[in-house]
Amino acid sequence: MRTASRQEQAEQLLEAAFKEVRPQTDAPYLIIGTVPVFFANFLVDLKEQKIFDAMRRFDLVDKLYGNCEFTFKGLERRAQRLDAVAQLRRTGLVRFSQQMVPGQRIDGAPAFFPIHIDIQLREFTIKVPKLYAVAGLSGPFLLGMLLNATSQVKGLYPDSMIPQATVARGSIQPGLHSFPTVVAYDFGDIDSIIRPLCDQVHQGFGQDSSPMFDREGMWMEKDF
Repeated sequence: MRTASRQEQAEQLLEAAFKEVRPQTDAPYLIIGTVPVFFANFLVDLKEQKIFDAMRRFDLVDKLYGNCEFTFKGLERRAQRLDAVAQLRRTGLVRFSQQMVPGQRIDGAPAFFPIHIDIQLREFTIKVPKLYAVAGLSGPFLLGMLLNATSQVKGLYPDSMIPQATVARGSIQPGLHSFPTVVAYDFGDIDSIIRPLCDQVHQGFGQDSSPMFDREGMWMEKDF
């Protein structure tokens, strides 16, 4: 019962942290987060230099060693582009958010490539274990994701008939689109952890699954 209660509390922490993000444009915002199930208040000592340095390296957009600062929520690192923000909170919760830049506009609605969600989610799950190792935090962890759309958004995919061309396939309506939380014990098998979330992204645009995985469920590097 205590384990179930802790997991419920962790889910509530993630949900609350996700809803704090306020989009600055009509482009959709991707929010990814994870938190230890057995968290404790003020568990992470944010004053440790090694943790501060690790947060300066935690960026999925610029891929640069950047500035980090103390805030009321914890440590925060802002990228130079896409309104991208990474946070490490005292509870061990890590949240990353960024604007998904529209590739173009179709019938007045922003359109973007959903595979960028797959890529950012995988980058997040590669980097967050390193941050947790520095902070001395162990699993299990909850991993969650939310897509905040303030307007209708269309999905862009490669055109199967015309090389290097794209076509809009499906759309999502305005709202907070939450994905189920996933339990990750050590982030060891990243592909199996993130694939259900990636599949759901593309199913939201009318596709059967994510194009980033092969038939065996292994991640495929692609150039789009």
